[in-house]
Amino acid sequence: RIYFLHGRLKMKIKLIILGIITIVFVSCRLTNPGSTNVNEAALIVENLTEELIYLTVEDGSIGAYPEHTVLPYESYSQTWEANDAVFVLNNGQVILRYRTEEGYEENTIIQLTVGFTSYYTIGLSNSILIVSNETNSDAWYTVDSGELNYLFSGEQDGISFGDLNSTIQINLFYSGYHVFSQNIELTIYPFNTQDYEINADAGAAKLINNSLSDIVEVYIAPAEDPYWGENLLGSILEPEVSAYWTVEPGWWDIRVVDEWGAYNDFLDNYISLDNTVFFTFRSTKNDVIEKETIPKIFADDRALKHPSKKVEFKEFSTD
Repeated sequence: RIYFLHGRLKMKIKLIILGIITIVFVSCRLTNPGSTNVNEAALIVENLTEELIYLTVEDGSIGAYPEHTVLPYESYSQTWEANDAVFVLNNGQVILRYRTEEGYEENTIIQLTVGFTSYYTIGLSNSILIVSNETNSDAWYTVDSGELNYLFSGEQDGISFGDLNSTIQINLFYSGYHVFSQNIELTIYPFNTQDYEINADAGAAKLINNSLSDIVEVYIAPAEDPYWGENLLGSILEPEVSAYWTVEPGWWDIRVVDEWGAYNDFLDNYISLDNTVFFTFRSTKNDVIEKETIPKIFADDRALKHPSKKVEFKEFSTD
């Protein structure tokens, strides 16, 4: 008896899934019933889910591979003779690809043996977490401080925790251009698919250095705040490089200063929820017309540094 058990895995789901089924636990076994022809190999795929399964079997033969529909709790079977292409060209290996209407896709390699029947079972067993990026920009996440995974707008990831016997606690960290960074604890239940949506709670300011100079200071303060606050640039921003900050929705003033002391003031900019506003620095002093109001001042008192709204640096980018 040969078993192939899919444990912890990562799957990309390209379609929006309303109700994904957990079909990542599979098994393959060989039998030699009396009905198996000694000059043939057989494959039986069993669908033990409550969903339609669409599958193809690629065996090295010439021509398009047809897609077969397998109803819930029914099976699909196919046989090959010993001189078929699967044995002549592929040493008896076939590729089984299957999918559901909701968008889950999987593929695996099955070894056929002449005179035997191979069984492949698609069942309901794994515990899965589906993370969805519902914002208009990029987001990213980690599970238990593991690999950093990026999600485009509207994209989803599925993380399998295998065949759990009891509930477990995980730490989900996520962030994004339109999302303030969060660490949350989630409970993962056995035999359950859980959805978590990353939703926008902010907007973003993207600063583009379109000059020949390094940018050395960036100040971002609410428009109603009389103080510029602290320099929010942790290191220099080189030419042709951009920087992102996530900010609360509202009106903002931005001052950008290069290595020669030239600056741009971008005043009274409204940054809305789930949107990015672009600012371009060109090393021209007072390139942007200032509003007619009392100029902002710099203060050493940290308590005066725009405590009313939240700003979070995200990353440098060369795009």
